[in-house]
Amino acid sequence: MNEMIFFIETLIKAAESGNLSNFLKLIFLLSDLDENERNVFLEKFYENIEEREEIDSDLDESRGYYSIKTEGKGLYNTPENNRINPKYKNDFYTTRRYENNKYNEKKEFTSSLEKKNRVCKFCTLAGKEYLIKVLTFYRSVISSNKNAKVWICCMDDEVYKAFRRMDLRNLIAFRLQDFETEELRNVRNGRTDSEYCWTLKGSLIEYIMDEYKVDSILYCDSDLFFFSDPIVIFDEWGDDSIFLCPQRDLPRIEKDYGSYQAGMIGFKNNENGRQALTWWKRKCIEWCFYKVEEAEERWADQKYLDKVPKLFKGVKISKNLGVNAAPWNIIYNNDYKVQPTDKGIYIEKDKLVAFHFALFTIFNKDEYDIWNISNLEMNSIFKKYFYARYVDEIRESIDILRENINGVDNYIFSKTSKEKVKNYYVYNDIRKIMNEHDKFYTFCSIASKDYVVKVLTLYKSLHRRIENFRLFICCTDDISYKVLKKVSSKNITLIPVYEVERETPLLINVKKDRNMKEYCWTLKSPVIKYVMDHFGIQSVMYLDADLYFFDKPDKIFDEWKDYSILMCTQRGSYELESNHGCYQAGLLGFRRDGYGIPCLNWWKDKCLDWCFDEIDKNNNRWGDQKYLERWPYEFNAIKVVKDLGIDAAPWNTAFYNNFKIEKTNNDVYVDKSKLILYHFGSLDIFDNNEFDLWRLHPVAFDRELIKNVYNPYLEDLIQTIVALRRKEINTNELVFPKISPQNLYRLSYGKK
Repeated sequence: MNEMIFFIETLIKAAESGNLSNFLKLIFLLSDLDENERNVFLEKFYENIEEREEIDSDLDESRGYYSIKTEGKGLYNTPENNRINPKYKNDFYTTRRYENNKYNEKKEFTSSLEKKNRVCKFCTLAGKEYLIKVLTFYRSVISSNKNAKVWICCMDDEVYKAFRRMDLRNLIAFRLQDFETEELRNVRNGRTDSEYCWTLKGSLIEYIMDEYKVDSILYCDSDLFFFSDPIVIFDEWGDDSIFLCPQRDLPRIEKDYGSYQAGMIGFKNNENGRQALTWWKRKCIEWCFYKVEEAEERWADQKYLDKVPKLFKGVKISKNLGVNAAPWNIIYNNDYKVQPTDKGIYIEKDKLVAFHFALFTIFNKDEYDIWNISNLEMNSIFKKYFYARYVDEIRESIDILRENINGVDNYIFSKTSKEKVKNYYVYNDIRKIMNEHDKFYTFCSIASKDYVVKVLTLYKSLHRRIENFRLFICCTDDISYKVLKKVSSKNITLIPVYEVERETPLLINVKKDRNMKEYCWTLKSPVIKYVMDHFGIQSVMYLDADLYFFDKPDKIFDEWKDYSILMCTQRGSYELESNHGCYQAGLLGFRRDGYGIPCLNWWKDKCLDWCFDEIDKNNNRWGDQKYLERWPYEFNAIKVVKDLGIDAAPWNTAFYNNFKIEKTNNDVYVDKSKLILYHFGSLDIFDNNEFDLWRLHPVAFDRELIKNVYNPYLEDLIQTIVALRRKEINTNELVFPKISPQNLYRLSYGKK
């Protein structure tokens, strides 16, 4: 207790004498006291200081600002912005700075007090298109380590003004012009914005070391996000001068682009660290472009780093898998175990510290391209615990910016086209469901009242085999919509046709001149586009309502995996294909990317112009289907499925009995191909268990085809009708009138 009294008296004397340095040192020693000791100290301190406000005022005046006990979302009150959104309470203390402060407090960032408290120091660059990301980066750092300091080089006035207005704690923002030399300005003219930012990294770190006298600093790309305390990085760095992160990418990629990641790199402000920094800086000023020069062993700012461990001593190469994790080293490469726990996310035995959300595009608060160079398949852990978390934080940063800066939407979002996205992500309820599954399949179909029973049976065939899917059904009339709404399930989303027509007004103009079948053909491409646009779906598989799954659809999607467009061959006779086309329009797939969308739009325009149930030899047209023959000549990235078990149909299994149908171990095979999907085209449903298996002309159906393929489907159709009747739905208006059947089949008798 005597030591406590001495400590209090010393603190009081330091405050009264105006000795700011000693005063602050003693204050920081409070962190070494336990809660009871601290309470005793503070009680005694306040008893002996009658003019506490004067001391607070003197102290803060000496630093150029005064503190207030207002809590907010990392924002400081300023004369221009003196209110804090209640939404952001209970996060960070805020501080009001005087307008004439001009960041004079920068020397405080490098005091001995920081060394005692092990302050983690970071720097980054940000243009206005990265403002959301850099704010999210900052917030992740501070929420993970409250003592961390962040320096931000603002590439644009908008960014600088934004940070000055928000005045975030433990952050120093400065303009590019503060350290941009004439040499840098000269090289800027010949480089893209990205290339120039890469060029600047070494100069930025050097400037901060010189101007702010920091002992070490870690550069981070602003699309990094910290999931846990970054002190782990500095612990691993230890006494070494340079900190590098391995890419952990494929050898051929590292050969061209480098073995170490320039998105996170650290330097100590010592002789060895400065030598390495100067070398890297000079290399980047001399040459820094987005192209691989194999002979010179360089790519951008990154490939140079391969030489750092060879040229300089004291290089720490991180072995922590949780440091600078990224898509290229834990999602589509390597086979690390990634496991969320109540203590954080772990990659093998390493806790996730920072993830690099590279190539992440923000279109607005709800729409994103989460990896804008290629299709990125990931399991539910990455969807739910990585990307969904990051999107939540991005959305919160957008709210903060909007709350504090007028007109900020004009410059913070990407202006690139959403038509060419690779991994479209929309913040909505369906996305939350998709995030729960490793794989999620999206289908769409079209149903008039005559196809309600069939589309429900299609749905049952899917639901019987998988749960991770959504079937969007466009209802072309009131009866179909009302019936389907009454029996709909969680895996079905209904779309009234008028919503699609609102998006594509030309549909109204052509509707009056086309019968229901022709109009449904015309609707296909607008419906697919509607599902993509309104529900944020990256890829959609269209299914005719009279398709039926005999097995899981995985194989179809596996075939489609690396392509933008999916189509199937007819596998019919020469005459059939000459008149109706060699590809089938009943099963099609489109991705929302630079190949899929142009093809989809082309097809939509063609069908709006002409789509009739007549063979037009002169223009090589029939319905919506004959147009498909032009796709391989007009578009790229097309997968043509030739598997006999995918989209098998009467025209390739019944008309000429070309293929052997048999059942083995409860699986049906078409020749040696497992039957996955069968197209029961031109099949009519009558009442009393009667059907017309092919309404257009007589066909000699093979007995094995009837027994193994048609009977299971017809039984399922009957069960669907029975289920509708149980719900007191009038099924008479959902079946066809019995008029001149060509291939009458009575299921109850088991024969034709």
